[in-house]
Amino acid sequence: MLGVRGNSEAMGLKKILSGDSESARSVRLGLERRGTDLAATRAISLFGGDSRTGDAAEFVVSRDGLLIVAAAGAAMEAGAQDTVTPIRVHIFRSRLRAPNETPLPDPLADPAQDIRVHRATAKAYFVRAGEYIQIIDVDGRQCTDFQCFAARKLDKGLEHPLDVTATRSLVGQNYPLPGLFSKVFDQDTQPLVEVVRDGRAARCLQFRLSRALLRRPGLSRPRQLHGQLWADCERFQESRSLYEW
Repeated sequence: MLGVRGNSEAMGLKKILSGDSESARSVRLGLERRGTDLAATRAISLFGGDSRTGDAAEFVVSRDGLLIVAAAGAAMEAGAQDTVTPIRVHIFRSRLRAPNETPLPDPLADPAQDIRVHRATAKAYFVRAGEYIQIIDVDGRQCTDFQCFAARKLDKGLEHPLDVTATRSLVGQNYPLPGLFSKVFDQDTQPLVEVVRDGRAARCLQFRLSRALLRRPGLSRPRQLHGQLWADCERFQESRSLYEW
């Protein structure tokens, strides 16, 4: 596949996958879905403790296949200086893909809803407390507006979306991240969603719901949403016909 024979038993990769980290579980799940067995797999070892900054290796892929890159190594001891450093991978395509040919990353779980939001459009859907929302930038270079409302407040005629100012005041930072300060609040300081995984470098963001939400309302309960919602939409679009309400 890469024009080079394997020179190691991939022990570093196997050790990583035997762990209980989130990345290990994600890779194991992907391998299981593809029916891939690493027991007899050999790897190409490229770098080691004597590698210098900027060392690189190049390969030409001769056929379709599954590529796994691992920065193998043990956790550094307190008195040592042998920490594992990141590896940067650049993939140059032999031909440009059409937008509809872009493969999506594996879902983190079996999806209850799978919604494709096309460019210059908006979608609305109802989700329940405790469920997860995984947002994926399909083709890259896409600025996505995520907005959500508490369904219980909408039933009372209160349109209180997530509020950046209230969230920043409570968590002390511009953008919530997984961990202690991970929740997003509305103007009444009520939590709406919680960021549980931020993979923006991998074009993926995942939320866990603190309460039942209507995300980008308009489909499920259009009678309760008017005026301000359309005014906000019209600031970004020239015509309402662009929206798939």
